[in-house]
Amino acid sequence: MNVITMKSFRILHKKMMISVEYRSGYQLGIGIRELFERLSIERLQSLRRTYLCLHTQFAAGLAMVCLEVIYEKFRGRGAAA
Repeated sequence: MNVITMKSFRILHKKMMISVEYRSGYQLGIGIRELFERLSIERLQSLRRTYLCLHTQFAAGLAMVCLEVIYEKFRGRGAAA
């Protein structure tokens, strides 16, 4: 995942935080973030796609937390290499 893609997701995230449903999903995701961190990147990508297929703002908030964890794992791999 490149930096430009992550920046565009951040811009969208800031605009979506106005929504109560999105904010609630994102805050729940932050609360259970350590569970997401235990999953593999492939499982996180699958989970994120599942959340996005639900087409709800709450699930989009959870998907954003999954994306952040995926991004951090990719950055960690790059630093280790």
